Amino acid sequence: MDQLEKREHRKQERRQSIIDRRLGLDRRRGPGIRRDDDRKSAEEGEMTDEQFAFAAAVNGIMLRERPAANLFLGSFFAESLMLAETGFSTGAVQIAGTANVHQLPFFVVACDYTLIGEEFFATSAYLSREPDLVGTLKGTDWMKGLVIVVLVIGALLETFRITGLTRLLETW
Repeated sequence: MDQLEKREHRKQERRQSIIDRRLGLDRRRGPGIRRDDDRKSAEEGEMTDEQFAFAAAVNGIMLRERPAANLFLGSFFAESLMLAETGFSTGAVQIAGTANVHQLPFFVVACDYTLIGEEFFATSAYLSREPDLVGTLKGTDWMKGLVIVVLVIGALLETFRITGLTRLLETW
């Protein structure tokens, strides 16, 4: 075949591969590639690493599948509002958790429940009951309690002009 015949043959193949959905057949985007193949790979987690393309793919899955609940846990950036609003529009119960303070307002507005900051980390320890995580959680809680007690005692002592604790802490 010469070049012209090959080109005409490819055009003919493309025309045949674009089949009307009204007939119940899949529409092809190119030779051997079906949209269902792309949809299947997206549902299996094989999506792009690009931020907004990923958010668009997840939004499409949420709109198609209409899940009963959405869990948004982890680090989010500009895509947080897109995901939360799409989930809200589907009527799903949404639970969000992130340590990114700049994304919390979006989750608080659009989600039913929001784990704020430290609650996000404490939840994994509470649910897993893993001794290391629970011990770390208890240790940090005790240290916070100790710091609060020292602050209250220090404030009371300074109120009555007893400066011994202040001098002790200044030497550290």
